[in-house]
Amino acid sequence: MRRRRHAAWRAVLGLIGLAGCGPSILFSGHTPDRTRRVDVVAESGIQYVAIDGRRASGYRAVVAWSLTFSDDSKHLAYAARLADRWVVVADGRPGRAWDGIGEIALAGSGRLAYAAQDGRAWRVVADGLPGPRFDAILAGTLRFSRDGRRIAYVAGDRAGVRAVVDGRPGARWDGIGQLTISDDGAHVAYAARRGATGHAVVDGVVGPAWRAIGALRLAPAGGRSAYAALDGASWRVVVDGEPGAATGRVRSLVFRDDGRHVAWVSEMDDANLVVLDGAPVAAWQEPRRATVAFAPARAPGSSPGLAHVAPAAGGGERLIIDGEAGPIYDEVGVPVWSADGRRLAYPARRGRTWVAVVDGRALAGGSRVCGLTFSGDGRRFAYLTRRGRDWFAVVDGRRFRFDLVIEDSFAFSRDGASWSLIAGDLAAERLFFAVDGRRRVPLDAREVYSAAARLARGGPLLDAASDEAAPELLRSWSRAEAERAARGGTRQVMSSRSRE
Repeated sequence: MRRRRHAAWRAVLGLIGLAGCGPSILFSGHTPDRTRRVDVVAESGIQYVAIDGRRASGYRAVVAWSLTFSDDSKHLAYAARLADRWVVVADGRPGRAWDGIGEIALAGSGRLAYAAQDGRAWRVVADGLPGPRFDAILAGTLRFSRDGRRIAYVAGDRAGVRAVVDGRPGARWDGIGQLTISDDGAHVAYAARRGATGHAVVDGVVGPAWRAIGALRLAPAGGRSAYAALDGASWRVVVDGEPGAATGRVRSLVFRDDGRHVAWVSEMDDANLVVLDGAPVAAWQEPRRATVAFAPARAPGSSPGLAHVAPAAGGGERLIIDGEAGPIYDEVGVPVWSADGRRLAYPARRGRTWVAVVDGRALAGGSRVCGLTFSGDGRRFAYLTRRGRDWFAVVDGRRFRFDLVIEDSFAFSRDGASWSLIAGDLAAERLFFAVDGRRRVPLDAREVYSAAARLARGGPLLDAASDEAAPELLRSWSRAEAERAARGGTRQVMSSRSRE
């Protein structure tokens, strides 16, 4: 899957490789809802942010990668150089001057936090109030909870590193990773190391010592926790503080959205296990990629709704849902549940032909099937498939042809009324949003390059981190365009050459 996603990104960049980019535009993008264009422009020795072409105040420099939007698109913040110092400009207003600016975080409520250099020290400024001084604020750790009420980050000094939650520093450690806030904002956890031992710290309570801490998860709600712990030569999954049986390397550790069930896959020397709530539910001998996926909870006490792929006794693979086996295929891909947990789809292959299996029914495919997507209410279903050199979006059984599609970019609007994906015209060497199969909304090459540059800040564009971030970014762009169409919004539209 990663190789295929890499190929998709290379196709994007290759298609726009000949597109021009004005030297005065340093960054080009849109607000998350894609209703307003945002550029960073250099002109006459100054730099400024322009929104829909209207320029804001100029500065000696604007840090393009620092542009940060709230999810509702109502707030924008970025770092800018004013004289010989740096400020964070929030909604057009510069704040206090500092010696340097690091990471910036914006909550949907408009709460602002950022890392600021104060002489030789670094502090996190939240809601305009500077926090305690540290030697460093670790990159990539500053975050708000989903509701914006809580804030956490990791800071370091000569004595070690500390997790700081809501302005209160925790104990010092030699290393901290996997800082996590639960979806309901009620709980905070992280993995910590002191010397040669690792610990899981949940809501400030330090767990027992282990050789290492693997995947650490908080349930979205309910206050439960789980993590993989290395005990000697074996791994164990510790659920709510209780270690399980010795097992092999653990991956795909997931909670159901209500926190009532937890499942994982363990890789053993002589077997691979799928475990549900501590009890093995499937095992097989041959190694394979293993995935577990919970259906969203429909009601308390409902069946777990656990789907996983396992080899069939006579060869091939089949999808297992709560112990009930589906039809046998040569290969079965990752299952996708509808948001209400009532429908399930997955790609499957027999011979060289892939199909999309939805609600147990196989739909026509081709040499590739991907992008399986349900609308939010679960009533509509779509997928992408390739036949020969052509790509097709199949939406509610209706096919739309394209030269090129970006595999992870399909999205429905929230109400399911509209859909969008990113596609390409190979002859014209341009990308566009295909909206409801009838409109082509241009996608500026500069915006793709700007997004790629931001994703590459922590390493190569196609590294493991951006492998996950890039598809979600592109999907969010498509979702925003679908939302605009559902609301009756208009954008510049290209002439359509696509045929059904």
